[in-house]
Amino acid sequence: MVSIRGGERIPGEQLQRLRQRAERAQDFFQENFGAVSQPLKIDLEAEAKFSTGYNSETDTISFPESRNLIERGIESVDVVDHEIFHALVAQRYPAANTPEALDSLEGQRLHEGLADFFAYKMNPDPLFGENYRKDRDYLRRYQTDMTISLAPGGHAQGNALTGHLLREEVELKDVRQFLESGKFTLEALAEVSPRLKEALEKDASFAVKQQVSGYPPSAIHRYRIQSGQPLKVDFQPNAALLAAHPDFRVDWSTMEGVPSRFYRIESQDGRNFQLSSNAESQPEKLLARYFDGERLLGSQPYYLSGK
Repeated sequence: MVSIRGGERIPGEQLQRLRQRAERAQDFFQENFGAVSQPLKIDLEAEAKFSTGYNSETDTISFPESRNLIERGIESVDVVDHEIFHALVAQRYPAANTPEALDSLEGQRLHEGLADFFAYKMNPDPLFGENYRKDRDYLRRYQTDMTISLAPGGHAQGNALTGHLLREEVELKDVRQFLESGKFTLEALAEVSPRLKEALEKDASFAVKQQVSGYPPSAIHRYRIQSGQPLKVDFQPNAALLAAHPDFRVDWSTMEGVPSRFYRIESQDGRNFQLSSNAESQPEKLLARYFDGERLLGSQPYYLSGK
């Protein structure tokens, strides 16, 4: 039961591949999570301003045409499977499709982590999202050293959750047990496996306090740095984090992973920093990235502008 809107926009062979992939993912879902009664709806006519993804209001997966994507993204098996999981979970398990489950950080990380887990189980290799973007070989790795407590936002926390599920050898039947519980929380998911529960409790114990001076603290980490008046940031990992990751340090980069173009960042110990601007400084989003040696544990976005 797969309905594809706008199929005439792509070559017949490509349409057939998409349909076969969707049917395979649907069969795999029903085998492991139970039957669904509604058709799986895919839209190839969505406007370019929309992103690839599942829309719970229309119960439709959109693959809009985009100059940055390879063939709308439909040639990336992982992405197709990931989005189909979102759609089928919404049909099968109403507790996962409430406004709270869809809009809260708790719900977002669960949805994203479980959708990646589903995609991995269908195509088990180290990388997610090959053959999706024109400018990248893949989107992310399934297993990383990221921690949920130190990762920013639902997608990054979902990636960290997927790593936990794979390392602790959680099985599809365990995820089904969680979904059937009707409790769409990380705490409920932890109950399916003692190993997973222990790992998530350890993760939840990690914290980094950020002490800012030179400017009033900003809850959203947005600062206008005046020339000659640096922003000072002191990162203070708690005892649990230091016990697990004794070589904790912080590094700064842009979203693309390169050094800042507009701000001078100085530190002597990798935890206390001084950020300075000049007359040429422009608005820039930077990541304060948390490492244990070379292992990336998480990050915190900072939004800077000069004056």
